[in-house]
Amino acid sequence: MTTQAVTSTVGSERFSRTFGVTATDGQWNNVVSTLSSQAIGLEIPNTPISFVQLANTAEHTMLWRIIDGRSLVVRRTGMSFVTSFGCVESAQISPYVVQPQDLLQCYGLETSADNKSNALGLLYTPQGVEPFGFAASADDGSATAIVNINTAQTLGDYAFGTTLLGYEFQLDSTHTLNSVQIIDQTGGTVYTAYGSNRLPAAGGKSYLYNIKGATNIGIMKGWTMKLTTESNN
Repeated sequence: MTTQAVTSTVGSERFSRTFGVTATDGQWNNVVSTLSSQAIGLEIPNTPISFVQLANTAEHTMLWRIIDGRSLVVRRTGMSFVTSFGCVESAQISPYVVQPQDLLQCYGLETSADNKSNALGLLYTPQGVEPFGFAASADDGSATAIVNINTAQTLGDYAFGTTLLGYEFQLDSTHTLNSVQIIDQTGGTVYTAYGSNRLPAAGGKSYLYNIKGATNIGIMKGWTMKLTTESNN
């Protein structure tokens, strides 16, 4: 497995602390204090925070989350940026008070081989937010289904009977997101939206995502969400 250096700063308008880890791709990694090597909950317990910036040094794609280490409830989650292309305004989160049992974690995928891409993203439903991505590197130009990275469920298996409220996706920075589609159980297209590059590549809008959209779509069994990508080199 590949690894990458990850750094993070977490705080509010009054303070911040730095965290880091050498993260193994394809699994959740604990990001710990650069001062004490403690988890975030032990480093700044009972402390209000309003931003999380997490940077990866490779051209990989990466998600972060703050999770309760006991109940495994995800408190906050978001996306990384490539080092030197950060923006603290874009890293704002809903204010949160760090609990002693909390962990800051990251999950990355390596930059893919020629003519293939990797993707990670977040899907929003009334039940909360879940991380999704390609199960394996996807061929450029081929509409490829995403799955829940924790459970390997497709959109229809995970969200059956509920409503998709929104989504956002990040590719490795060598690729463009051409489109997002939701496909029903008969193969019909329910929804299509077009994406772009991620900054600093030309045409990008954000350093964090290639596409972000709001929806109000009831999800049925057998439905999938598919991404189509291509190299931007």
